[in-house]
Amino acid sequence: GGRPLWELNRVLRPGGFFVWSATPSLTTSMCWKVVARTRFTKVGFVIYQKPDSDSCYESRKDKDPPLCIEEETKKNSSW
Repeated sequence: GGRPLWELNRVLRPGGFFVWSATPSLTTSMCWKVVARTRFTKVGFVIYQKPDSDSCYESRKDKDPPLCIEEETKKNSSW
């Protein structure tokens, strides 16, 4: 159900990079940008970058995964 990716999205710094060996559709709803794709033999890798602002999240039609509650994020706004 994508829970590991949700957790990764929660702890990854804005603008941070992540390498994944699949292309789950959940990355689109989390607004991750594809930086590079490569294919070695039968295994493909994709490098994603987490957005550095909330503008994409706020404009999503489907609000899943949800954003954190603002009061909870005031202590460390970079996440």
